[in-house]
Amino acid sequence: MMVTGVAMFLTAPIAGRLVQSVDLRLVMGVGFALFALSAWMMTGLTDDWDYWEIFLPQVLRGSRSCCAWCRFRISRWGCCRPSRSRTPRGCST
Repeated sequence: MMVTGVAMFLTAPIAGRLVQSVDLRLVMGVGFALFALSAWMMTGLTDDWDYWEIFLPQVLRGSRSCCAWCRFRISRWGCCRPSRSRTPRGCST
């Protein structure tokens, strides 16, 4: 889990800049492609795998989280009125 979290932390600024300069569908497509690649890499998972064999799929999975969900976050926050968006809870009720 730590590897995925660190990958998300490092990828978030990159995904944020990509969202501003590239079509959101492309960023989401890259995110879902990274997820598919990481899932494919984990198909042969057994009890014998060590940390370094799982490392790259976990990095890809963390990176995809920032890319794949950008569109949903932007559309969710974009439809909130400024009076309700002072706290995150205001947009979910």
